[in-house]
Amino acid sequence: MRNAILVIFVAALLMSITEVGRGEEYAFVVPLPRQGDFMAGKGAESWNKMLKTIFSIAKEETGIVINVRAQINWTETMNDIEEGKGHLTFLKATDYVIAMKDNPPVTPWMSYRVEGDKYFSNCIYVNEAGGIKKTEDLRGKTIAIEELPGKSKKKRKYGDIGSGTAFFERIIWRKLLEKAGVREKMEDFAGEVKNTLNVETSMFEVMRGTVDATVASKRIFVLLKKGDPKFKRLKELDCVCEVPYAVIVHRNGMDKKVIEEMADFIFNIHKRDDFKDFQMISGVERFIPVKDSEYDPLRELWKEAREKGWVEED
Repeated sequence: MRNAILVIFVAALLMSITEVGRGEEYAFVVPLPRQGDFMAGKGAESWNKMLKTIFSIAKEETGIVINVRAQINWTETMNDIEEGKGHLTFLKATDYVIAMKDNPPVTPWMSYRVEGDKYFSNCIYVNEAGGIKKTEDLRGKTIAIEELPGKSKKKRKYGDIGSGTAFFERIIWRKLLEKAGVREKMEDFAGEVKNTLNVETSMFEVMRGTVDATVASKRIFVLLKKGDPKFKRLKELDCVCEVPYAVIVHRNGMDKKVIEEMADFIFNIHKRDDFKDFQMISGVERFIPVKDSEYDPLRELWKEAREKGWVEED
């Protein structure tokens, strides 16, 4: 998953902040990519080469240590942060909103720009060759959607983290259908709802013409187009819920001076030549500050979904 690769790279960048946190050690905790997340390995060789170079420079010039530590999943990642075993991590917008309902001891720190935009929408994507002009044209068609994980018998704090995309996809579909004047459930409106491994798989199936439509963020669309020009065959039908991109959070209680000088360095990293390769691979143009309130549109949509019975009560 590109997000997992992104957090590792950002952690490496944090290490090169001159004279800040010398002698301190911080842990940037990241979950391992799920099996089948094919975007995770793309460009891996370039990433590894770049990371080794940055870590080497950081060690020689600053002596600052940011330990990038893998965890088995998002649940364990967030529990590590809560228990003080980790200090930094990276969450998709949807997973961030889900995580914050459990009051983790974290502060949103930064997000990033893609193609000049701080915000992205969630849209219905169809293949131009399919002749679909509007949402209503999808009646009776095949819709792809990321499969929800099975419910664990043992309820754990942050146990829902990592399934945010799949959870919100269903809500976004209902909102987009309602916006188009459709009152039926997605399952009744569509001819078939096909569960897929992840949203990238759904987009591939739309591109290949094996399904008619899916919901995805513009962020995913940008990345897929960069990787394969065939994705330019896809077009947006309608979009909702504009929010910032994914968020890097830091654990509450970290030294304020360290946080401020880390941020100052990262917010200017796009000016360095050694950031250019990262920009090409990730699509991230530059890192920018972000506030918790900027993710309120997702919270409002979730609240609406509960009130209208689109999802079960928590």
